[in-house]
Amino acid sequence: MGAGIRLGYAVLPRHLLEQARIVKSLLDNGAPWLEQVVVADFLKEGAFIRHLRRIRRSYMAARDALIEAIDHHFPGGVLSGRECGMHMMWTVPPNLPAADDIQRLALSRGVGLYPLSKAAAHEYGKAQLRDRSLVLGYTALSEDEIGDAIARVAAAIKDHAG
Repeated sequence: MGAGIRLGYAVLPRHLLEQARIVKSLLDNGAPWLEQVVVADFLKEGAFIRHLRRIRRSYMAARDALIEAIDHHFPGGVLSGRECGMHMMWTVPPNLPAADDIQRLALSRGVGLYPLSKAAAHEYGKAQLRDRSLVLGYTALSEDEIGDAIARVAAAIKDHAG
């Protein structure tokens, strides 16, 4: 739900509820009661499920906009992670500069892209992935912002190539 709330929850079979309450009371280090009550109501009333449905639609639209923009401006690359999470990995086609160079060019146009080697990602061991891949986050941007950002990256690369 958000790290700032500092709450978690468990879904348990009925026969384990009392044992879980006992364990929770023994291990409790002061979780805020008011936040617990509010989140419990949020869950019980179905508001969390409605929120998840709404945010999934929003994330899917942003993801689709990113895929469309990359496919339009940079055919031949590979997008990994289309069906998971809030980021994708873009392995750029061989006719484009290396990931570090694309990052620098994108930053010159106000766009943040992150080479796999600098994105707090585990090393895959293949230099090609490390040197030719960027991590693209998309959930904080609107569909129009995504299209504009990828167009600016394409323009920066084109201007650099001369």
